[in-house]
Amino acid sequence: MNGRRVLAVFSEHKRTVKGILHGESDSRKTAFIEPEDTMHLNNEISDLENQERKEVYRILRQLTSRLARYADLLSIYHTIVGEYDFARAKAKLAVDINGEYPIVHDKAFVHLVNAYHPLLYLYNRRADKPTIPVSISLDESKRILVISGPNAGVKQ
Repeated sequence: MNGRRVLAVFSEHKRTVKGILHGESDSRKTAFIEPEDTMHLNNEISDLENQERKEVYRILRQLTSRLARYADLLSIYHTIVGEYDFARAKAKLAVDINGEYPIVHDKAFVHLVNAYHPLLYLYNRRADKPTIPVSISLDESKRILVISGPNAGVKQ
């Protein structure tokens, strides 16, 4: 308790153990006592943990100062790794939703075959429900798509 090694003792027996009472359980049935005979050991452990913490900070400061000269290069590497991670995440999502690589044209043209909203697909897949695909074609002569249905309007 609070970093100290304590004994869990039934509350009715807490006066039989010489030491420091550090607290009680929420039910007040158990008392946590640091025995008098172990206080020096707890102090020694606390000192050793404090020395360890200081040594870890010293090592980290030393490593940081050695790496500081490479900060610009590490920043570039960090950016590159982020780009690769983003590309991997997109690829993983594409696999998860059975995605297709789009063919891009230099004109107003959309042709979707058996397409579905990816979030709806993932939601339905988790719920073990089917997602109904839709095929849509839009071009210069068919430029407007109207989506309507029972959930298209706001209900009050």
